[in-house]
Amino acid sequence: MKIKTPYIYLIAIILLILGVVIISQFQGPSVENLDVSEQMPDDETHRNLRNQHGRMGLNEEAKKTMQELEKAVKENPNDTAKIREYADFLAMAHKIDEAQSYYEKILSLDKKRKDIMLNLSTIFYNKGELDKAFRITNDILKLDSKDVNAIYNLGVIEATRGNYDIAKKHWEKIVNDYPNSEVAKFASQSLGRLEQMKQK
Repeated sequence: MKIKTPYIYLIAIILLILGVVIISQFQGPSVENLDVSEQMPDDETHRNLRNQHGRMGLNEEAKKTMQELEKAVKENPNDTAKIREYADFLAMAHKIDEAQSYYEKILSLDKKRKDIMLNLSTIFYNKGELDKAFRITNDILKLDSKDVNAIYNLGVIEATRGNYDIAKKHWEKIVNDYPNSEVAKFASQSLGRLEQMKQK
């Protein structure tokens, strides 16, 4: 069975997780309480990753798919598209450390993959390794200074560190320079939360 994983969903999940993380620093539940599966598309790929309780898990069909992807990667160790597919699957199944190793494998083959760097920065952030997340996010901006996802994520990292004024500058830049982007909505919401914090 060949799995088709639209990259846009993974990016949306990443932004959702980062958005919820920043909320948790201010007023909301922790990221551990987030049921990402509720935000997933209702298609075959993502249904296979939900267990009987509705949370992300691996049923038998998903396990079979994972085994097939793992086999394909072993047979084609330099096929970055196949490695990416497998790493995305692992990430969605919450096998974060394994996903990280495969994303790093892709970067060793192609050091300019911004999409992979974004995924890695998110993994490091969620593991509490802020310095690594910060470094990789800045590496993205060295390749593309207009990458709004990276700019937004820098704001998240700085806010987590308690550098609210720096976070504000990053998010204001997105709202002002890229007002029609999807990320601008996240940035605007995050700016609102910063203001709420200051009023408390």
